[in-house]
Order: sequence, then C-alpha cells, then structure tokens
Amino acid sequence: MRSTRSSDVLFQEILNWPADKPNVPPKMSQGWFSGLNQAILSPTLSDQTKMVIEVGSWMGKSTRWISDQAPNAIVIAIDTWLGAVELISDEQHRKFLPTLYETFLVNCWDYRTKIFPLRADSITGLRVCKKHGIQPDMIFVDGSHEYRSVLGDMLTILEEFPSSIITGDDYWNAGVRNAVHDALAQFDPKSYTFNSNKRAFCVRPQPTVIELDTSKKKKIAEEAKHDVDVAAEEEAGAIVTYPVPGPHRVSLEDRDTVTPIPLRGKHWA
Repeated sequence: MRSTRSSDVLFQEILNWPADKPNVPPKMSQGWFSGLNQAILSPTLSDQTKMVIEVGSWMGKSTRWISDQAPNAIVIAIDTWLGAVELISDEQHRKFLPTLYETFLVNCWDYRTKIFPLRADSITGLRVCKKHGIQPDMIFVDGSHEYRSVLGDMLTILEEFPSSIITGDDYWNAGVRNAVHDALAQFDPKSYTFNSNKRAFCVRPQPTVIELDTSKKKKIAEEAKHDVDVAAEEEAGAIVTYPVPGPHRVSLEDRDTVTPIPLRGKHWA
C-alpha cells in the first residue's frame, strides 16, 4: 500500500499496540479456522499481497495464518473483542470474553509489525479504513453470523472496496449464506465471480474493460504485449486490466485520457 498522510495517521494514532505484553496466557489453537477455509483463501494470498482486512478475528488464529501466507502484507484486524452474540450465552466460550482482546494481543505479539488490531464494530472499522485511504487486496469476513449484520458488512465492502477480493467463513450458516447472496444480488452479476465450499466463499471482481483514446492505443498495447493478447485487444479496441491481485497488470500512462466503463458499485436490483 502506498503511504499517505492519512494512512500514516491511521497506523500511528489508531492502530497501535500497547508498550507491554498483556499478562494473560496464550491460547494459540483456539478458533474455528479449518482446512476448508484455507482452501478458499490460499489462492487469494501471496508474497505480492500488500494489504488485507479481516472482519472478526477472535483470538487471532486466522489472522496469523493470513499473515504467514502473505508475508509482505499488512493485516488490519477489525473486531470489538466483545464476543459474538451467540457466544455470550455459551458457557464454554463465555469464560474467554473478559480477556479476549488481551489474548488476541498475546497470541499475535510476534506479529506486531504486520498485524494491527482495530477495535471497532465491523462497519465502523471498514469505514475508518476507507477514510484513511486503505485499499485492501483481500477482505476476509468472519464476524457476526446474523443475517442483518452480514448483509451490512457485505454491502459496505462491495460499495467501499469494489476492487477487493472478498472471502468469508461460515458459508454453511443459513444467515451468512443468505446475506452474502442477497448482497451480491444488488450488483451486476457480470461484475464478479463466485465460488465456495461447505465452509467458505470467495467473491472476485471481474476484469474491467477500459476504452482507450485512439492516439494512446498503440503505445499502451506495445507496453502491455507481455501481459495481454495484443492482437485480440487491438481488434477489440480496448485493453483489459485486473484489480490487484490478478493475473495481469497493465501500466496505463495519462489516465485522464481513458474512460472506464464501471461494472461494479452500481445497484442492479
């Protein structure tokens, strides 16, 4: 992520770690992040990934795994660390709640230069990131399981971060699954691809077609010859670019001369 004054303020004043490690025992294995989650997330993460937002982090099991798979990325972990509604009445997990945030910090203590906790509800946290110019390559949604909350998370992400890959947990849960598809139904189905397994899902933005000024077309096609099928693109009169991360990146000069055809961010219903 390119540093800006706004993003610097975010990391210096909001996403800061305590000076001293909390005095609580670690619980490194506690969590629900499984191999099915990893199967969906793995293709979205690499050493080229620069920024990830996680919505719902619990004790940091998935947070640390994401950081390990994307060794050059910053991971912003958004959570209230109050516990999900269903866990407050669960005797097995209720005992963790009084020190849940401190346990997250202890578990992720060795990742302090890569993982940054943002203690807020999901929508507030996402909007804080947007306000400060954060542009995530991928967003992992694993917060509330309630339909209205998940719907709000998904719509906020689709509106505020249209070029980000969205992945999520608990696709088996009817509330989560219905919210995901109801959110996507409000957008052009050609603007994304969707895949899932029993546990997790992934929404990938589709390539965006950009019409080029005729005088720039030949120059840009030459610059892009190693990344795209130039002959086909010249015949079509366009170059295809892909949001980060994606199979191709095309460097376009003089972007004021190109007119994007938006395929996302437009309500379809």
